Amino acid sequence: MLSSGQLYARAAAFAALSVGALALAATYLYCPSGALCADTHYKYLVPILIPVTAWFAIANWVGWTYFRFA
Repeated sequence: MLSSGQLYARAAAFAALSVGALALAATYLYCPSGALCADTHYKYLVPILIPVTAWFAIANWVGWTYFRFA
């Protein structure tokens, strides 16, 4: 089991990661690079990859928890 301090640290790290992803996504409203703005395929890769990876990890952990106690 994790202690309350470890849970708070992990929650703070996840919140910081979420804020970082939001800040990175905000840079796409104002695009600093003309070549990146002209691209139609890869410019959304990093802002979409971060939350999708986080949600995949959470869903995977929940699934394994249910599988373990089934």
